[in-house]
Amino acid sequence: MDGQDTTLVDAEARLSELWERMVQTIGIHTVGVLMDRAIWDVSRKHPELALIQHSETGLSFAALNRSYANQSPQEVVEAFSDLSSELMIILARLLGQEMAQRLAAELEAKMPREKRQSRKGSKSE
Repeated sequence: MDGQDTTLVDAEARLSELWERMVQTIGIHTVGVLMDRAIWDVSRKHPELALIQHSETGLSFAALNRSYANQSPQEVVEAFSDLSSELMIILARLLGQEMAQRLAAELEAKMPREKRQSRKGSKSE
């Protein structure tokens, strides 16, 4: 697996984890609506994100993976980061900033330590 594949898999895993936590907190139907809204907002900057599919069984990235085959890892990280940020903003509006911050902290704690360190390193580049 090359760096591009690893970056995309990691980004998909983080978004899937956020999806699952949101489903546990506010329910599948509400999360679906929020995801549609976030994708719509962010796809103006990152049109490929509109290829993400979701259903009651979770997220599907098949079409997105084909589209991102030639994208740089930095572009992938930026797109998924923008989408996750937009979801958190919408969630903060819905449930309050404290709840959104708590969810973000839980997700950050679940991310393996080495991934956090590599993200910090890539931010300084």
